[in-house]
Amino acid sequence: MNIEVENLVLKYGDSTAIDNLNLTVEDGEAVVLLGQSGCGKTSTMRCIAGLEEPASGSVRIAGDYVFDSAKGIDKPPHQRNIGMVFQSYAIWPHLTVFENVAFPLTMKRTPKSEMRQRVTETLKLVGLDHLAERGASMLSGGQMQRVALARSLVMQPSVLLLDEPLSNLDARLRDRLRIELRELQLELGLTSIYVTHDQDEALALADRIALMQHGRIVQIGTPTDIYGSPLSASIADFLGVSNIIPVTEVDSSTIKLSGSDIALKVGPYSTSGSDLKACIRGEDLELAAPEAAGMNSVPGIITVQSFQGPTVQFHVKTNEGLTFNVLAPKAAAMQFKLHDEVTVRIPSAGVQVLPTEVAAA
Repeated sequence: MNIEVENLVLKYGDSTAIDNLNLTVEDGEAVVLLGQSGCGKTSTMRCIAGLEEPASGSVRIAGDYVFDSAKGIDKPPHQRNIGMVFQSYAIWPHLTVFENVAFPLTMKRTPKSEMRQRVTETLKLVGLDHLAERGASMLSGGQMQRVALARSLVMQPSVLLLDEPLSNLDARLRDRLRIELRELQLELGLTSIYVTHDQDEALALADRIALMQHGRIVQIGTPTDIYGSPLSASIADFLGVSNIIPVTEVDSSTIKLSGSDIALKVGPYSTSGSDLKACIRGEDLELAAPEAAGMNSVPGIITVQSFQGPTVQFHVKTNEGLTFNVLAPKAAAMQFKLHDEVTVRIPSAGVQVLPTEVAAA
């Protein structure tokens, strides 16, 4: 079942939460709405689910209008065949796992034999069939999240909406469950929209990512596209690019870092204007001995060294007063120490010259 959102506007008083948003989710596709808190991603999901009434625009599911301001259509949530998993699990502690999952079928007066079959199959799907008779109050956080997911899936929805369902879990469990969610989505071929502010979660779960700022989609594409080719410095910053430095243009292949005499050779770029920034991922930088030379080699001193397991993060302050964040393999911790003089090598292909902001996609 595909989803089509056209010219959607949502207002809270004088404040605009969603600003003329357009989005299409294809049948069986997983789209992640990614952005900072307050960007409008949860409001967009709530409009699709029928939990908010937009000021204007339309929402279609499988070609049928569930909301259209011009036609006066606004179907209630229970008529949209949507499953929704919230950040809070909303599990009834006095019921068993089976009873929690069966609850929406009970409300629909589903025959008991059909209900038992559907609940049992769904619990197997999420790996909880062996806990069917356990009290919900005895479950772990990860198990409760699986119950909440099963409760949505048992309704056999056309569309599954997930609003930061893993944010209350610890890091290791969150990593494991995001892979399980992705496997489940692919296995069932579910059309799904997932809301998160966690870029790692978005990259792991999405067929496409719609990155939102200020109530609008500013970039949409595959995880590879979004990660490798952000359209603006503000997007790059949100996606974890740690070196964002204002620049002035020297020529089509050379830029100068503002506040310094450092000139860098860069690859081809099409951006022009006065408000440009060099965006460089820390993992694209290389540390070398202080006497190392060559194109785009900048001397400096290590001011911070932070061991992070497989990688080590270094802050290198240059003689010009700029600071580069370098993410190096853990072997670099043996070679370079705090206060060492080093050279930062900056590959031209690793420098993206981008505008600060971008118009809506």
